[in-house]
Amino acid sequence: MIEETPNNYRELIDKTRDSASAIIRKCKAYMMSCLPQPHRFSVKEMALEAGVVTRTIEQTFQKVFGKTPNRVWCDMKLEEAHWYLEHPTPKIRLTRIAEYCGFRNLSRFAISYKQRFGEYPVETLQRGKSRHLTSI
Repeated sequence: MIEETPNNYRELIDKTRDSASAIIRKCKAYMMSCLPQPHRFSVKEMALEAGVVTRTIEQTFQKVFGKTPNRVWCDMKLEEAHWYLEHPTPKIRLTRIAEYCGFRNLSRFAISYKQRFGEYPVETLQRGKSRHLTSI
């Protein structure tokens, strides 16, 4: 409604959107840099990288994604694990993929994975391995 009415707030609204986009870009870069070493991830460190306070990060993520930063981080790790499970090397083990993607508790990993992708990680891995064998 405010956007439709001519007023002095349009510039403020645009700046707020630009600011949120900049924060998200910086946060995404930080998160991507943490994927090879998932234990490094910290919302506090991400806030420092983005040049804002932690509360701003939390509010921005809630506004943009409808999720907390930690939930978005978990989703990113699940996406990475999903890719490795779909494209496995011949001798890769499920536990190795989970650990590499930062999941220390295999039961929680399996539950989160099933909620996200509708199947257990072992099912994705088996399908990925069978695809790999048929392509040889």
